[in-house]
Amino acid sequence: AAVTLVNHLTNLGAFLIVTWRLVQWLGNAGYAAAFFLALPVFLIGLEVLPKKLFRRFPFRMLRNLTPLLVVVGWLRPVFRGLIRRTEGLGEDTGKPAQLSQARSDLIDLANMLAERGQMEPSAAQLVRHILNYRRLTAQDLMLPLNRSYALSPEMTTSAALILSRERACDWLPVMGTDGKIIGVFEAPFCPPNLPEDRLVRQHMRALDTVASGDTALSVLQRMRRRGRMVAIVSDGSHDAVGLVTEDDLLRPLFSDQ
Repeated sequence: AAVTLVNHLTNLGAFLIVTWRLVQWLGNAGYAAAFFLALPVFLIGLEVLPKKLFRRFPFRMLRNLTPLLVVVGWLRPVFRGLIRRTEGLGEDTGKPAQLSQARSDLIDLANMLAERGQMEPSAAQLVRHILNYRRLTAQDLMLPLNRSYALSPEMTTSAALILSRERACDWLPVMGTDGKIIGVFEAPFCPPNLPEDRLVRQHMRALDTVASGDTALSVLQRMRRRGRMVAIVSDGSHDAVGLVTEDDLLRPLFSDQ
């Protein structure tokens, strides 16, 4: 009974979201579109049809639908591109300026409330950091390559671990013979009791590459999804110009400045 209730609530929530988007796109006509188009799809496709199919066919026959699911998975990028293009057509050209003005207004409001004692100064500071964070890019927070320390891929892991402890850094970039960064050595991911003859190249990980103009938020989200602590930053010519870490990306949110 609980599963059935959750299923009905999920379907109802999805229908309400579809109705809301249709009203956004079509105005009051969206209610009619939801009633005559979306409602039959939800009632028949999500309520009646699945129950009829499960009663008529055994559950194991659903394996025959695997090719259809594979095709739908392949078509997901196409659907996402169409959605982005549709949303882009309705965007106002003045939207970036409006968002910037809205951020400035919220910052001014937070400062005013803090001055009047109606908001804690720490809360107002956090509001400023969060709103200003969206303006930052990977280039603003990266460590330039000429200021970073790199390991040789032929260095032993024992020496690399000593350097990692001395520099109080869990990660160290690895530089190839051509002077390019080819990976990263992450001390926390090294197994314990490594033989002394193990080399850095045997335990380094590939580096993700991000563009210097990518926003700090998008870079942080990408690194979190992939479980990475550091990424290499490239310029418009796809040349490496710096390194950015998860700590670098989080520091502006919690700094006192």
